Amino acid sequence: MKFKIKYHVIFDMDYGSSTKRYGNYILDSEDVSSNEEAERKVIELFNDGTDSDLSPYFNFTRGKILSKKIVIDDLEKVIN
Repeated sequence: MKFKIKYHVIFDMDYGSSTKRYGNYILDSEDVSSNEEAERKVIELFNDGTDSDLSPYFNFTRGKILSKKIVIDDLEKVIN
């Protein structure tokens, strides 16, 4: 099944603040059949770092990233 996912990533920075980066992702997997499975799969892909489309590292002007967390904002099945 295919899912359209809107997400944001929260980056905790070494200078004591956090920043967010927003993105969209299309998950197309025959192994995923529900919204819950899709959310788990995207989080797994993000944490594994296996999909470069889920790595919104851009426009960082200073500091180092201490931690990162993905948050799913919206998830819907795409009907072909």
